[in-house]
Amino acid sequence: RCWKLPKKHSTSMLFAISRKLASPADLKPGDIMNTSEGHVLLFVKWLDPEKARALFYEASPFSKTLASEHDLASMTASGYQPLRYLKIRD
Repeated sequence: RCWKLPKKHSTSMLFAISRKLASPADLKPGDIMNTSEGHVLLFVKWLDPEKARALFYEASPFSKTLASEHDLASMTASGYQPLRYLKIRD
């Protein structure tokens, strides 16, 4: 929804409209951490200068959106990949 796509996309479909970033440290606001057939989180900002912890928005049950803090090393170890929408403009 944040990317204003014309139709809904599952987490497995997001890879077709995004490019993988070289590292989670390259995340910018509006990028995502995604797991295929899993969950997607929208990157908001870094919480430390080392870029180890970040704030994300994520969907929760009953159509609520939550702000949550996550450790990037743990996310990467769990299979999350950093992606940037192909049509994003800086």
